[in-house]
Amino acid sequence: MARKLPQRKIKKEKTFVDRARKFQSIKMWTSNFINFESRHQNIVENFEDRYNDFRNDEENKIDPSAEPINILCIDGGGLKGYCAISIFEALQEHYCKEGQDLFSQFDLVAGTSVGGIYAYFISLYNGKGYDTEGVALHGRDMMDHVTENSLRKLTPMNLLCCDDMIQEGTQLKDVLKEFFDIPLLQPHCIPTMTLISAIKDRDEYSAEEERIGDIDKRDLEPLIARTYEYPPQPQSLRKIKPLAYSTSSMKIYEAMAATGAAPMLVDRVRAEVDGKMRSMADGGIFQNCPLSLAIAEAHRLYPGRPIGVIMNVGYNDYEEKFIQQTIETTRLLHHNLHFHRIAPNEIMKDFSAIETNPHNIARMEAKVKDWLLNTPHVRNMTNATLARLFQSAPRSFGSNARKVDAAEVRQNLMRQSVRYAKRCEIRSSVQKRVDWYSKLSDWASQSITGLKFSASSWITKDKDEMDGQSLGANTQSSSYKRYDSNLSEDTFYSRTQQFWEKYSESFGC
Repeated sequence: MARKLPQRKIKKEKTFVDRARKFQSIKMWTSNFINFESRHQNIVENFEDRYNDFRNDEENKIDPSAEPINILCIDGGGLKGYCAISIFEALQEHYCKEGQDLFSQFDLVAGTSVGGIYAYFISLYNGKGYDTEGVALHGRDMMDHVTENSLRKLTPMNLLCCDDMIQEGTQLKDVLKEFFDIPLLQPHCIPTMTLISAIKDRDEYSAEEERIGDIDKRDLEPLIARTYEYPPQPQSLRKIKPLAYSTSSMKIYEAMAATGAAPMLVDRVRAEVDGKMRSMADGGIFQNCPLSLAIAEAHRLYPGRPIGVIMNVGYNDYEEKFIQQTIETTRLLHHNLHFHRIAPNEIMKDFSAIETNPHNIARMEAKVKDWLLNTPHVRNMTNATLARLFQSAPRSFGSNARKVDAAEVRQNLMRQSVRYAKRCEIRSSVQKRVDWYSKLSDWASQSITGLKFSASSWITKDKDEMDGQSLGANTQSSSYKRYDSNLSEDTFYSRTQQFWEKYSESFGC
C-alpha cells in the first residue's frame, strides 16, 4: 500500500515548482527585453515592405488638400516619463499663444510603457474637457500616486525568492484599477494606441500544462491596445497585412499595466483579449518608440489623408537609427511631413528609470524646462514645429465636454491631497534654484566675455598709449590693436601682470 505524502511536503513541492516556473518566466521576459534591437529592426523592415506595397498601389491616393494627420508619440522609460510632462507644460506655457491648446491639435497619440500610460491620460482627460495644462497636472499627480504606492515598494530581496521586485497588492494593475476600471474603447476621446508585448496565442496547451523547460521557447508578438475602432477600409488597405495584432477589448487599467510591465520589476499582466486569456508585458521588448506602428495605424484610421506633423518625445538616442529609417520611408509618400524629436539626452542619461526621490525628480524636470527654453537650436526647432502644428484647426474630440480651467484643477488637487501640496512646494523650490543658476550662468558668461575682451585689449595695447591711462579709459579707447605676433614673451607677461594689478585694484581685491 502506497504511503501518502504529508500535506506539508506536497505544499512545499508545489511551491518549489511554482517558483521554478516563475524564475523561468522572469528569465524569458528579461532576456527578450534586453535583446529588443532585432525585434525593432524586424518591425521597421516589415514597415518598409508594406509601405512600399502601399505606395506602389495606384488605388492608394493621398489627397494633399485634406486635413493633415498630426501624431504625438511618447517613448517609454520608466520614471523618465516625468520628463515628458515637463516638456508638455513648457510647450504650452512658453511656446503656445493665447487660446492655443497643444493636445487639441493631435489626431493620434501613441506610446510605449510609461509613454503609453501617459498617452491614455492625455486621451481621457482631454475628452473630459481638460486643456493641456490641466492634463499635465492630472498626469503628474497620477504619476506621483503610482510612484508612491507602487514603484517605491521596490524590494530587490524579492528576486532572491524568484519573485517580482514589487510585491503583490502594490503592482501597477492594483494601483491603476482604482481609477481606470473602464472599457478601453473610448470613441469620444483622442484616438490612442499603446504597444504591448504578448505571448503568441497557442491552443496546444494551457499555461498550467506547459513544461518548465519550454518556457524559454515561448514566442512573443507585438500587440496594439487601441481606444478606437477602424473606419471602413478600402480594398487596397485590406490587402496589406497589419504590422501587429490590435484590439480594443480590455480594460484601460489592464492596457496601462501591461504596456508598463517591465520584466523583473513588475509582474506580467494576464487579461482576457478577444475572448482568450493572454500574458502581456512591456512593449519596449519590441519598440520603445512605436513610431512605425503609429504611422501604420494612422493610415488605417485616416485613409487618404496626408501626415502633417509628428512630434516625438524621448529620453535617449539608442533607437535613433530606426526612427530615422522610419521617417525616411514615410517621406516617400508624405513629402511635406514635419518630424521633430524632443529628447534631452544629456540630462536624461544621468537620471534613473526607477528614481523615486521627489527632489531628484523635481531637479530633472527643472533642468529639462531650462534646456527646452534656453537652448537656441532647440528653441528654433520647437517654434517651427508649433507654427506648423497650429496651421490646422483644433480637433473636435471631446468638444462637447465642459472646458475645465487649469486653476480649478490645481485647487481641487490641493484640497484633495496634502502630499500634492508638498510635492508642488518641492518642485517650486527646485525650479527657483535652477532659474537662479541659469541667470547666474548667463551673467557669468557675459562677464567673462567682457573680461576677456578687456584683458586682450589691455595686453595688446601699445605701451606708450598705456602709460598714464586708467583701466576705464582703456576700455573706452578705440586705439586697441589685435594681438601682435611679434610681441616678446617678456613684454606679454609684463603687460598681463599690469592688467591684473589694475583689475584687482578696481574690485578692491
